[in-house]
Amino acid sequence: MSVITISPEAALNPKFIEKTIMKKMDPLLYFKDLFPVVDLKGATTFKFYVDEESAEDELQAGKMQRPVTVTELGDLSKVKITPINKKLGDTYMFGLSMEFSQEVLNNQEYSDEVLRAIERYSYAMARKINLDHIDTMLDYATAPTITLKDGQWKDSAAIDDDIINMQEALDQEGYDYELTDFYTPKQHYYETKRFYNSLDGKFNPDDVEGSRMTNVKSNLKKGGLLGMDKKIQPLTTYKNINKKYSVDPKNSLVNVNRYTQEKWPYKEIVDIWSHMGIAVKHPRAILHQTGL
Repeated sequence: MSVITISPEAALNPKFIEKTIMKKMDPLLYFKDLFPVVDLKGATTFKFYVDEESAEDELQAGKMQRPVTVTELGDLSKVKITPINKKLGDTYMFGLSMEFSQEVLNNQEYSDEVLRAIERYSYAMARKINLDHIDTMLDYATAPTITLKDGQWKDSAAIDDDIINMQEALDQEGYDYELTDFYTPKQHYYETKRFYNSLDGKFNPDDVEGSRMTNVKSNLKKGGLLGMDKKIQPLTTYKNINKKYSVDPKNSLVNVNRYTQEKWPYKEIVDIWSHMGIAVKHPRAILHQTGL
């Protein structure tokens, strides 16, 4: 039985590369489908609004009057709502470039090498996208944090209490927030798994005290945890995909261009890049807990 392998020339077709990269990145993108993605259609800046004050904050600060008992309609309190903070964001570009000689293009034995390069590039791009989203959340998270009940999770006998306390911390006056999801590095994920297995032998990452737990491996540093209310969609991702360099601008996150060097040795160059921006619109719906 013969094995049919795609040729190096076909594997370096930009359409094939884009589809392959998106397919391989899909299971690696921890936040895929969690946040809305907005196509900027060529713009390099974007405006977004940040909700930094709750209704309770405005009541306590006297910015919004409390409802009062009235005898006539004209006695109703006047409502003054603080404008949402508007900010301007910038996009940025990042990517990779591959070089292949004409010998590679014309020799079938190099096909696996080309496919392996595309796979590695897919991993690198997915890791960059993950890290950028995580770093943005770390920078802007303002939900209250907790004091761990029994110290670091490695030796903790109260991981369940810590999770419940974090749920309570995200339940803030004036906001309808709850801890639907939290993300940990590999070490703390398995510490949690061992903890629950020691209790009843049952660990379900989709239901850890009612919240969903995700192992983001080394994308998040040891000792840290990111939690959020995914219903709120606290982040928005902005992208620029040029239809000249994409077969699926609506769903793709990468641009791909292939060209031949104009001078000897006339190598084939494949450029793969993303053009993105990330905005945190609900910073108090994001929890950054440390000390784990």
